Amino acid sequence: MLSPAYFSHRISPPSSSTHRWPYISIQCCSNNKASLIHASFHHTLQQHNMPQRDEISQPPPKPSSFLSIPIELRIEIYKLLLILPVSAKPSIHHKSTTSSNNKQKQHHTLHPAILSTSRQTHHEALPILYQHNIFLAHPLHLTSLPRLRPWYPPHTNQSLIRRWHLPLQLDLLPPPWSVSAITSAFSHADELVLSVWQAVVFAGPGAEALRRFEGVRGVRRARVLGCPGGFERYVAWMEGVMMMEGDEGVAVGEYQCVDETERKRLSGWV
Repeated sequence: MLSPAYFSHRISPPSSSTHRWPYISIQCCSNNKASLIHASFHHTLQQHNMPQRDEISQPPPKPSSFLSIPIELRIEIYKLLLILPVSAKPSIHHKSTTSSNNKQKQHHTLHPAILSTSRQTHHEALPILYQHNIFLAHPLHLTSLPRLRPWYPPHTNQSLIRRWHLPLQLDLLPPPWSVSAITSAFSHADELVLSVWQAVVFAGPGAEALRRFEGVRGVRRARVLGCPGGFERYVAWMEGVMMMEGDEGVAVGEYQCVDETERKRLSGWV
């Protein structure tokens, strides 16, 4: 009976020309020759370009692709490419100067080409573009011709937009939109920012344009910026009304002025 043996592997030349690979003969060997024969066998395998055990058991690496990245990381990449930073604020006026537009365009640019790489990236990234950015509403057509910034063309997927910024001219009288049109356009938005301005500095146009927004409801975050003095109490009331889920007993035109001075300011004075 053989004692625990070490086997050596010896590569012998093929016996027939039809054999492509050399065959291996195994024989018993002594303990002191095992390591030497094993090294010789490994060297012979390399000479004949025969695959070794590690090479056979491991499949070849697959080429990496963007879609092989976990979805959580892809979402973060989409945000870097498709969301303008908070510092890139929309202009108060819908038509800002060319120099200011060019300066913002150089520092804040989107990369929408990622939407065209595949159907899956388009499906994943499109909501990020439209639901996380603040879009400029048109001062006359409201949500019909939204722009991401003045230098971008109008967008056609306005139904996906959840955050709006509207430059509101107080002395554009009468206001060009109805209460029902404004209520339908901006109710239940995620964010609504009204940037109030007036062309005549020393005139008091009143709050008739702002009153058209008293029917808006369900906005998650509503802000009114740039109002003239004397409107502070009314603006705080209207922001709260626009963020109500329902009427809750508050109807359009039910604001109560605190005194005659406030009533005159809201009605308009020179």
